[in-house]
Amino acid sequence: MFDGRKIDLPDGSVDRILCFDAFHHTPNPDDVLREFARILAPGGIAAFAEPGPQHSKTPQSQFEMRSFGVIENDIHLDRIWATASKAGFARVEVAAYNIPPFHVPLDGYDDLLAGGETYLRWAESTRSFLGAVRNFFLVREGEEVLDSRYRGPGLRSAIEIEMPPEAQAGSRVHVKAKVRNGGTASWLPSGVSPGGVSLGVHLCNPDGETREFDFHWESLGQPPTRIEPGEEVKLEFTLPGLAAGDYSIEFDCVADGICWFDQVGSPVVRMPLHVHD
Repeated sequence: MFDGRKIDLPDGSVDRILCFDAFHHTPNPDDVLREFARILAPGGIAAFAEPGPQHSKTPQSQFEMRSFGVIENDIHLDRIWATASKAGFARVEVAAYNIPPFHVPLDGYDDLLAGGETYLRWAESTRSFLGAVRNFFLVREGEEVLDSRYRGPGLRSAIEIEMPPEAQAGSRVHVKAKVRNGGTASWLPSGVSPGGVSLGVHLCNPDGETREFDFHWESLGQPPTRIEPGEEVKLEFTLPGLAAGDYSIEFDCVADGICWFDQVGSPVVRMPLHVHD
């Protein structure tokens, strides 16, 4: 519950705040900024999607203020930053973009990329659009501690696998694994969503073609715990039995609901397996 002045959360307890088309309706914007700064963790971000500095003068705003008593503040970033910088924010970033479609023929597109007359028309269209919006980000002082909820190069694993090269059809396959956090992000415990890290297994043909993508997920420890950069866990588990044939077993870490580590450049381990009758 938020009464407009106090958010019922501890200091430094959230990583992100999204304020969508609401901040300009607050009667006490400076108080709101200070409260946002209080609950944000170091390096946290408050993101705002708001109208521009002439919003209150538009016919729609005038109508709503007159008819319903709605508060319609204009968004002046210099004033907002004057308060935010004193409240503990380190910097402000403003999104420069264009939403209205700008369609051009093929030769016009080439001219835009070359910085020609089409580019100037596109730039004018963008400038006109940006005059009526202010999408901006206030970044809290301090260094953000990344964890496995954030997709990026900080997610990196080093995996060592021991498993037999052969197995009997239908018999479970015993695996020993060492998994080390080789990146810069802390791994949330397996089972946490989003972001909990597990050891994942893809079942492939010998040529690498995927047969079953989510063949097996294994928790990193019992009970699952947070794994910090440089820490290593050792696992022993079994894979489901398979029909006779030749396979490639691919091991990779996965942050639940975020990504497989292979998608952000972390190396995988592939092991051959021959299953006989």
